[in-house]
Amino acid sequence: MEVKTVAVQIRCPYCKQVLYINEKEFDIETRCSHCNRAFIWSNILEKERWKEENRKRWQETQKQQEQVHLLEDAKRPREIPEDHERKTSDASSPSRFRLGLLGVLGVVAAAAAVIAIIAFAFYLREKSETALYVSAEDLYGAYKEDQTVADSRYTGRILQVIGEVADIGKDAEGDAYVCLAGSDRESTVQCFFPKSEEDALERLSKGDTIRVVGECKGMKSWNVLLHNCRGIEKSPPVR
Repeated sequence: MEVKTVAVQIRCPYCKQVLYINEKEFDIETRCSHCNRAFIWSNILEKERWKEENRKRWQETQKQQEQVHLLEDAKRPREIPEDHERKTSDASSPSRFRLGLLGVLGVVAAAAAVIAIIAFAFYLREKSETALYVSAEDLYGAYKEDQTVADSRYTGRILQVIGEVADIGKDAEGDAYVCLAGSDRESTVQCFFPKSEEDALERLSKGDTIRVVGECKGMKSWNVLLHNCRGIEKSPPVR
């Protein structure tokens, strides 16, 4: 029995024009018929969900800061009789001022640290979510067909590449890499990893099918290069 699919109305994330795509196409690259820019709709949905979660976390942080201010106000000395205040104001005022100033500075420093952590987490998450998915064979095939067009589409972008491990090693400078088989036997997509990822490379073998995320640096010496790779994940073989 044939399974019917439904065309879903969406808006292009770039030009905001209305588009209709098949629900089976959520996880594959779609190209806008108006602005001709490509995107993956499931990535857009996940990004919007994460932004909403981030907004809620930010609101919770604001509430925590308000509670800190309330605690600071509660710790401040209560009003005392005017005669007593006159006698002790000269000695106690500088101390209260210093304590209050330290409290304010502490709250400001804590808020700045929270904002910095949230901003950095958002940067890393956005980098990963906006990665363009492509197989090693298709990536190398695009450069083989027309390097100029491939550079304009891939170079400088964060890519999520899946392919079969053809080689594992280190270059002359000691940088670890994994080569994914391209469309030709002599061609590969060479993925370079930082020191922090070298332990993960030891668990790989030739013939494994893996998925990595890295920044495309174009083609050099018949290899397509990916730098600062991470997120090694074994996957089913590409058919």
